[in-house]
Amino acid sequence: MRVLLLAFPIFLFWLNHLSPYMPGDDYMFMMKVPTDAPVGMERIESLSDFLESQSNIFHHVHYRYVVHCMLQFLLLLPPFIFDFANTFIFLWIARLLIPGSYKQNRFEEKYLVSCLFLFCFHPDLANAYFWTTGSVNYSWTLIPLLYYMRSFCDYVDHGQGINKLLFLSPFVACTNENALLSLFLMTGLVLAYELISEKRINAKLVMVCFIMLVGGLVMIYSPSATDRLAREGFFYDNLGYRLLEYLKRTLYYLMLYLPLGLIPLLIRAGGKRIRRSHRYLIGMAALSLLVMFLVPLFEQRSCVFGFVILMYLFFSKFAVEGHIRPLLLGLLIFYSAHLVFNRIQNFGQIHHRVADNVRLLKSAEKHSDVKLQRQCPKYALAAIRCYDIDEHPSYINQSLANYYGMKSVSLLASESKKENWQGEQNEIRGEGLKNYREVQKGLFLKNENNKLHVVLKLNPEESKDNSITTIIRGHRDKSVKHDLASVLPYNLQLYFLDFLEYTGTYYKDGKSTHHKAPDGQMYAYHLIFDYDTYDYLLVSRYSMNNHTAYGDVIRVDL
Repeated sequence: MRVLLLAFPIFLFWLNHLSPYMPGDDYMFMMKVPTDAPVGMERIESLSDFLESQSNIFHHVHYRYVVHCMLQFLLLLPPFIFDFANTFIFLWIARLLIPGSYKQNRFEEKYLVSCLFLFCFHPDLANAYFWTTGSVNYSWTLIPLLYYMRSFCDYVDHGQGINKLLFLSPFVACTNENALLSLFLMTGLVLAYELISEKRINAKLVMVCFIMLVGGLVMIYSPSATDRLAREGFFYDNLGYRLLEYLKRTLYYLMLYLPLGLIPLLIRAGGKRIRRSHRYLIGMAALSLLVMFLVPLFEQRSCVFGFVILMYLFFSKFAVEGHIRPLLLGLLIFYSAHLVFNRIQNFGQIHHRVADNVRLLKSAEKHSDVKLQRQCPKYALAAIRCYDIDEHPSYINQSLANYYGMKSVSLLASESKKENWQGEQNEIRGEGLKNYREVQKGLFLKNENNKLHVVLKLNPEESKDNSITTIIRGHRDKSVKHDLASVLPYNLQLYFLDFLEYTGTYYKDGKSTHHKAPDGQMYAYHLIFDYDTYDYLLVSRYSMNNHTAYGDVIRVDL
């Protein structure tokens, strides 16, 4: 047991080492953030640069001021420091998910289960842990949140811990908005219960609520939050579309919570009593998802808080006086070892691809245009966040170019969907679609050098409406999360499989990747690299007005 507890942090540290900084947010926060653009041109050289950058982040980029202050400081340090600290954060979270003291019976077994369970079934390790920016936002912030949650349970069940709640409330007020709001509402509910049922007001609990309220209002009414809500809240034709979008995502995220049902099987319960705090924990988890109705297109990493709350609930119910079933623990260890082996391979390949691009940037002449390779293959069991070089100028490309002093970075022509599309248009003009095979009516495929060209015939109405585009999503072979999504209807699966469509310049000029043939027929084009990663594709029309698919969804088996 102790050998495994010693080996696991070593493997985890190595995965952190293999997970490189990504273009986009990581590189953006390495630079001094300016007032007029998200991506700066200057590196931070002094304390005044750092403070000016923090002010600009709060006003123009993001409202989690304390989190991004810590993030930018960490990005100025050598990478191995973050790798070591991030490994410790994971181990700390796993400890906080076990109620009670480390002196309890069979603590080492329970701690191993907590570590391995998180490693295997965490809803979004890629974005919320191994990605540097995501980890500081969604894993590091779990530390004060979990301490608050534990103290909250002590207060509800035993009337203890109010001073801890008061101490922790300023830290909680600086974390993620959905977690903050759920804790604020649950704390307010306890305050209201004491006022109505017990005819008393706890002044310290009032102060806790006040501090969290102020922290939330500062974030919500910050200039950057106003801009983000306008950008990500989205407008829909009616409330029904907003509700539908929210329910689709929430349903899938709830499916990611299903592995929590393994905990009662893994741990033979030592007690049956339901404590009062358990009901509040369920409320916290539910509220953390309900509040995301304000931004229906919320990301998977936003469901992590609810997952760890419910994991603590299950451990609280079954593990305090329970015993680990050896056979199921053995299966968990075996599955974890399988994931470690696969993730080391997958992380290593991405690490080397990114390193190759970095070497090119370091050796290139300053202020030049640099062509880079694709650095993000798809993997069935990958838990790594990988930002690829963009097809067109974007903050992802510019952050990388600015950090290394280049004029611009872009993809090699052979790996650019834009360049490939131009070649395909020339072929279609000259030879039509004779080199393509029609797999379903109006849907044509061509395999070429591990690339899959997809052409979709459009009807006249679709050709004229710029708000209508086409999407294509891929179901990865041997992906547990994609297998979970596959039980849903096709029109729901679209939101949870890999996004493979080529958007071209749609978001810039309102035009999708359409081609008008000499006979007047309009086509939409997509290109998929490493298509052998997928066992089937889903193709659909998509409304940009309502952010939803419409019409029949076409399945293509590969």
